[in-house]
Amino acid sequence: MRNNVPKQDTTRHRQIIESITEFAIITTDRDGTVVGWNPGAEHILLWKSDEMIGRTAEAIFTPEDRVSGQINREMVHSLESGRGVDERWHLRKDGSRFWASGEMMPLKNDAGGHVGFVKVLRDRTEQHQQGIDLEASQRALIDSEQKWRGLFENLQEGFILGKVVRDDTGRVVDWRYEEVNEAWGKLVDIPSKQAAGRTIRELFPGIEDEWVHEFADVVETGQPIRFTRQVGKLGRWYDGLCQPISGDLFSVIFLEVTKRVQSEARSRALLNLSETLSAIDGPDAMSRAAAEIIGSALGVGRAGYGTVGNDGETFTVPSDWTQGDYPTLAGVYRMDDYGGYAEDLREGRTVVIPDIRLDPRTSADTAPLESVGVRSLINHPIVEAGRTVAVLYVNDDRVHSWTDDEVAFVQAAANRTRDTVERRRAEAKLRASEERQRLAIASGEIGIFDLDMTSGELLWDDRVRAAFGVAPDRIVTQSEKLSAVHPDDQAAFDAAFAATMDGAPFDLQFRTIGLDDRQVRWVNVRGRITGVQGAQHFIGAVRDVSQRVAAEQRQTVLNQELAHRLKNTLAVVQSIATQTLRSAPDMPTARDSLTKRIQTLSKAHDILLTGHNDAGSVEAIIRGAVDLHDPDRRIMLRGPNLHIGPKAALTLALIMHELATNAAKYGALSIPTGIVHVAWVVDIDSTTRLPTLAISWREIDGPPASPPERKGFGTRLIEMGLSGSAGGSVELDYAEDGLQCRIIASLTELQADDDA
Repeated sequence: MRNNVPKQDTTRHRQIIESITEFAIITTDRDGTVVGWNPGAEHILLWKSDEMIGRTAEAIFTPEDRVSGQINREMVHSLESGRGVDERWHLRKDGSRFWASGEMMPLKNDAGGHVGFVKVLRDRTEQHQQGIDLEASQRALIDSEQKWRGLFENLQEGFILGKVVRDDTGRVVDWRYEEVNEAWGKLVDIPSKQAAGRTIRELFPGIEDEWVHEFADVVETGQPIRFTRQVGKLGRWYDGLCQPISGDLFSVIFLEVTKRVQSEARSRALLNLSETLSAIDGPDAMSRAAAEIIGSALGVGRAGYGTVGNDGETFTVPSDWTQGDYPTLAGVYRMDDYGGYAEDLREGRTVVIPDIRLDPRTSADTAPLESVGVRSLINHPIVEAGRTVAVLYVNDDRVHSWTDDEVAFVQAAANRTRDTVERRRAEAKLRASEERQRLAIASGEIGIFDLDMTSGELLWDDRVRAAFGVAPDRIVTQSEKLSAVHPDDQAAFDAAFAATMDGAPFDLQFRTIGLDDRQVRWVNVRGRITGVQGAQHFIGAVRDVSQRVAAEQRQTVLNQELAHRLKNTLAVVQSIATQTLRSAPDMPTARDSLTKRIQTLSKAHDILLTGHNDAGSVEAIIRGAVDLHDPDRRIMLRGPNLHIGPKAALTLALIMHELATNAAKYGALSIPTGIVHVAWVVDIDSTTRLPTLAISWREIDGPPASPPERKGFGTRLIEMGLSGSAGGSVELDYAEDGLQCRIIASLTELQADDDA
């Protein structure tokens, strides 16, 4: 250090220090007794200089710090390391506390001997409470040039002593650097020695006028200002304080806050992205808006989204965002043509390349990328179902050392955009589903129910009642409703309902047996548990899908059934022919019987193939079988609208034909006054609890019936009944006024479509 200090330099440094009112600069001797107390200390701590000179500096520490010996630790630390920096609570004269950012340094004389300490404090209470971590501390100049300059040069913040430059009219047009510290040079990347004597416009050609005008206002008004501003030429942001000194002199203390400003800008960009996307419909428009926000926030040349084809190679860019004259990337490309990083994207890894000429994945051939204006890039893959379906790309034609924060911003923006697009797709699907449900309910296809799980009260509309075979307006309990579940489907129903009670949705297709009409139907029930424990409801919708299930089953077995039906028909024809020829007394009789029986078989087939509504109808089958012997409609039919499967239909047709033939030859239809009553009902078997079909044939006012002397094919066919049905039976009663026949069979088996 210099021993001969010009007096004017010492005065200048003292003026600088004493002009700083926002910093408390306290000097003490080696024991911590105050020997110096600047105006800033008076302003911040409220003690006047004469009140503190000679007192221990512990007065400004909190009671707990005094007990813990904080001032001694700071002194020891500053002696060991050259400085002690801390942020903590301190006390003012009035006992109030304030959060101070400060540092303590040892003071040494010209011979290097330790003579005391200097402590610099700044009131950071407001910034501390707001979470602003602006590290600022100013080295104060001390009484001698050695002390003041040491403090001046050791500041981490940039420091400027400036003087405004005026034109002939006295208007400030520029300002000149009188002196700067070493930190200034580091913060602007210019050697500090080059600054003194030059103006800001000379050092930074084209710098924004605000850098001149605002500091000029400080000199003209005498009022300090805080600023956060960018030097566009440097691309850096600075935060600091400019204060007047005297005359045309002013001081500036500042820090670079580029990272903080950029981080805040990216945070605002993400917020803007969310707000913008919420007002846009359509994934393409969302992608374009997101690309513009992302590119602008990062200050790059181009940003956009491209889709990846199913081959994992074709890359299609419909449109993108570009800055100024930067070229667009719209078009179709092969990913592998642009470097070895394509495989990273296909495997879902984000690609970050600061310089394509140095990255091993691209350095071998940079021409394809440079031809589209790329020197640095970030590519973030969008992965769906384990496959990369799109890529968000960020390009610039300059080398760019991407920070972790920038990469995280790109990923966050991409994910936010993807989530919004997916949410919009889901919303569109939901709207479509709701519209379909509304139309279904409006068209009467769906019924609604609501079961109070606590009281057991059941509310359901007429469509649900119909699906469970319940007459309108009849009161039905939940337990009674559950009894309508087909026994074969009971286990599946119980398992599905138990899962629903555990939180799963109820979605089951099962059979019901009508509580009133005893018909078997297929229903689809969907529902869920709502409400809280003790006030839960099971709500849902019911659709009668009997026709759909029947159609699906017919469609499933159609090809097999056609082949099998032909085989069965041939077998039946063969059996009929054999039995007819065996029992017929002569060939004309055999030919006539065989012809009529085959015609009956043919009519039964016609009925089965008539369509969904009439196919397999019990009434249609019987009517078709007896029409040949009932031209004047003396055979009366009565019973519910019921359908049976193809095998049962053929057998029933042949049985009815034989009964009608016998009635025409020997029974009630053989005399003018005779009639026949045919009725069928659905009942529940007392043992199996399954539905059965009972068909009765009763001849009235005919000649007395008697058993045949020998059993021909027709008699044996009738006695077999609807064979193959478990628990089936046939009762023949040869009564005085005519034959009576009762046939019972399982309705479930009769209604089966599979006649294999």
